[in-house]
Amino acid sequence: MFEDLFTRVATISEYRSLPMLDERLRYLSHCKNHGAPKYTLRAIAFNQRFLIDVLGWSDETTQIDYSQVEVAAREWAQPRSHRQYRHAAPRKFRDFMNRSLRWLRFMDRLTELPTPAHRYQEQIGEFEAWMEHECGYSQQTIAFTIRVTKHLVDALEKRGIALDSANIEQIEQILANDQSVSQRSAVTTLGYVSRLRVFFRFAEQKGWCKAGISKGLAAPRHYPRETVPKGLDRKEINDLLATTEGDNPSKVRDRAILMILITYGLRAGELSALKLDDIDWHNDTLRVFCPKTGATQYFPLSASVGESIVQYVRYVRFPSPHRNVFLTLHSPCRPLDGKILSAIVARRMKEAGISGRRNGTHALRHTTAQHLLDNGFSMKAVGDYLGHRSITTTSIYAKVDLKTLREVVETNLEVLQ
Repeated sequence: MFEDLFTRVATISEYRSLPMLDERLRYLSHCKNHGAPKYTLRAIAFNQRFLIDVLGWSDETTQIDYSQVEVAAREWAQPRSHRQYRHAAPRKFRDFMNRSLRWLRFMDRLTELPTPAHRYQEQIGEFEAWMEHECGYSQQTIAFTIRVTKHLVDALEKRGIALDSANIEQIEQILANDQSVSQRSAVTTLGYVSRLRVFFRFAEQKGWCKAGISKGLAAPRHYPRETVPKGLDRKEINDLLATTEGDNPSKVRDRAILMILITYGLRAGELSALKLDDIDWHNDTLRVFCPKTGATQYFPLSASVGESIVQYVRYVRFPSPHRNVFLTLHSPCRPLDGKILSAIVARRMKEAGISGRRNGTHALRHTTAQHLLDNGFSMKAVGDYLGHRSITTTSIYAKVDLKTLREVVETNLEVLQ
């Protein structure tokens, strides 16, 4: 392994003479098999060497404390000649820490920091199991509900309020304070309140809180059709795709991501779950599983989308045991989740100078929906294409611009006359 990473005989001998040789080689081989490039493997090897030198580890060392790794990282971050006697950047410090911690966890030698037990851990665990087994909620819905619930009970605890003594006014005060700090939209706040109502209905049945909270929580007034989801026009789409022109690995990967989202209007979770086996190259079809609804859809694979995927898989994607199509660009390679995919789209939109619109993957989903409706497809057809369970979900896209509506009306009037 070291012969592949270094050229100087003295350097190779030095790395081989250090303690924990088997553990270091085993982890380097593991990273290489997961697609780590040579420069990443060299960085990992150097981290291993530095930790051993600074902390004086030996083959007899059993467990390493988190604080010891942090001490070594701070020592490494001191001004040095190779960085022109400047401190390491915060991002480089985090990279050193992460690489070191991953190696120690791989060897099962890291003494993890104790995770403080949540005061309502047992209740929240019971609530999570109820949502999964009794209600059949998707994992995304469960994760969001748990996150909102934990945030609320933590906020109550900071104010010295127990869950069984909390009242509606105190809970709404917390929600109002969060709203003023985060500037959430009415739609997002409505989602938070609806999830909290689910929790408090369950908590009331269990006797964990006062009765009537679930019905008394006030949500902001929202009219589902008061606004039209803003998609991108043709020029903005071209500007967006222009940011991914070139052979840079991130551009090749991001272009494939954008092409799929623009063409098929997938949700972030659907794209994250897309596997290599879901692409049928012989029949030119794309199979998409929707974690939100549990349904599977099939799409025709367009030539342009297929070409962008081929370029990514052939020249950028690292060999990996993960079957997900889209992975991170750095070792250890792992699938991109929905948040990262939305962040990628938002970053490309910012780079293209697209502002004043909702960014992220859902902006491209709105673009696909409006494009289909403007080209004469029925709401039922668009709903089927986007995987909507109800036509009312699709109907919000039917509010086309007034110019188009006026042309339709004037045409009908001419016929009647």
